[in-house]
Amino acid sequence: MLSSKSVGSAGRRRVSHRSSPATEAALDGLKKWGLSGTEEGLVDVGANIATLSDGLLVQQLQRSWAAGVKRIVVTGTSVRRSKWAEELCRVRVDKVMGSDKAHRPQLFFTAGVHPHEVKNCDENTISELRQLAASPYCVAIGECGLDYDRMFSPREDQLDWFDKQVALASDLHMPLFLHERDRGRGGGPLGSDQDCLRILSKHRIDPKLAVFHCFTGSRRVAQGYIQKGYWIGLTG
Repeated sequence: MLSSKSVGSAGRRRVSHRSSPATEAALDGLKKWGLSGTEEGLVDVGANIATLSDGLLVQQLQRSWAAGVKRIVVTGTSVRRSKWAEELCRVRVDKVMGSDKAHRPQLFFTAGVHPHEVKNCDENTISELRQLAASPYCVAIGECGLDYDRMFSPREDQLDWFDKQVALASDLHMPLFLHERDRGRGGGPLGSDQDCLRILSKHRIDPKLAVFHCFTGSRRVAQGYIQKGYWIGLTG
């Protein structure tokens, strides 16, 4: 879904993104089986669309609307990408989609640092996330959590910055968008689920206000989360 073209369209000329006949036919097909036109619609949480080119962004939002998606939550995985997501929600979507907001999904975002990225955190990280969280478009802290599968950031750094982000969410009374991944099939478990639950319990997080995004763990771990009241997201 991600494109290599980054945001930053100041001074860019407005470009017309007209749909081709094939695209229009595909959108009509989505409308036939999607929830388009229903009152409730769908909410897509965890969308990685902040770095899409303008043309791809328009196509993605058109397809989402045709399929009945009324709201999209754009994922922030670092301070920089959280800022891109905020800009997308606040100004960029209007530039590429026009002023008609009645026929496109509403955009919101999360502000957080993914466990892969916490090695780059510094003394300004939490204050910057706090500022982003004050945006009316910010609906959760995250994507944050623990990833013991790839270990792109040291385990102790992951634990430290996850704790700090959960504390921020607790202080701001905001939901959490979580990432938890343990070892792959070739290795034994390292306990990322228990470490996650320990930190969430420490800060008395209401399970109904937290979702484990892109869950890939075992049935046992999934049942444990669900029994405690947490939400889980499954990949397609």
